[in-house]
Formats: sequence, C-alpha cells, structure tokens
Amino acid sequence: MMLRAAFVPPESAVVELRVLAGRLSVLPGVRPEPPERLDVRIAGLGNVVEGDARRLAEAIERELRLPEPPVVRCAGVRLLDSGEVVVDLTGDVETLRSTVRALGKAAERVNLYVDRRSFRAAIVVATVEAQRPGSRVAAALAGAAGWEGSDWAVSEVALLKTRWGAGHPGNDLLGVVPIIADPATLLE
Repeated sequence: MMLRAAFVPPESAVVELRVLAGRLSVLPGVRPEPPERLDVRIAGLGNVVEGDARRLAEAIERELRLPEPPVVRCAGVRLLDSGEVVVDLTGDVETLRSTVRALGKAAERVNLYVDRRSFRAAIVVATVEAQRPGSRVAAALAGAAGWEGSDWAVSEVALLKTRWGAGHPGNDLLGVVPIIADPATLLE
C-alpha cells in the first residue's frame, strides 16, 4: 500500500478550510481539495507492507515525546507556481519540524526511507488551472492573503493509505500515533 504521514487538523479547522476553499471555488478554474485531503503532509513513505507500517507506528510512538503538543493556526493564502493554493501554518511550526525529524529517525529504525524535505508547514486547499491574462483569480487570492483560522493543537501523526478513484487520490486512515506530552523533555 502507498503510505504517507500527515498532521490532520481537527474537524473545526477542516470546516474553516472547507468554507475558504468553497469561497475560492466560485472563481473560474479553481477546484477545491476534497475534505479528506486537507492535511499537512509530512512525508511520503512509499509502498509499505502492513507489518512495516505497524512497526513504523510503534517506532514513531517511542520517538515522539514533546513537552506539550504544538499549537498552530492556518493563516494567509498563497498561489504556488505548481497551481496549488495553500494556507500556511503559523505558531509552533519549529516544533512541527522537530516532529518531522523524529518521524524520520523512527522510519530509519525500521529501515524505511523518508524524504523529510517534502514537509512544508502548509495545507493545500485548492488547485488552479492555467489562467488567461487578465484573470481575476490572482487578485481574488491576493485579497484572501490576510485570512486566518482558529488555533488548534497538533496532537497526533496520521498514517494514511492512498487510494485512487475517479482519477483523483483519496485517503484511508491506517492509524494515528499520538504526540505524547512528556514534561521531562523540558530537561533535555
């Protein structure tokens, strides 16, 4: 199975992102991401058998010890050169990066390769088709640059199986690994 790791926002944040994507989707050529794809991609893990996925989840759980779960917020809307419309994360992003590094170490322990460079503290909310000169899409996206969502705690890492249907990828949740609050890590 094709497996990837992600931080999945809580339902309240997903609702905010869906409302934003819905507003953007009235623009010509803007296609919102389906709700199950609204997550913060950590890394693609490749084609992994179920036993290795279980071992990876156990290794991640042993590795993830933080003083407290990071708190982030979605803020700002940008159009990337790839045509993806992303909402950036602000807040405790450095702790997210350290969590990504811990996931990479856990994957190495079970002999899986993780390209940690693929992590970006952002959520893809829509894609934009090629636009003609004079399109109002760029101006509308610039107007949404100040958009902000609510704070949310990143309390787990999700392991997601990719499934293909109707030409678009979807996700099935394989499992979640809690980010365990461990005050003893403050002493390290």
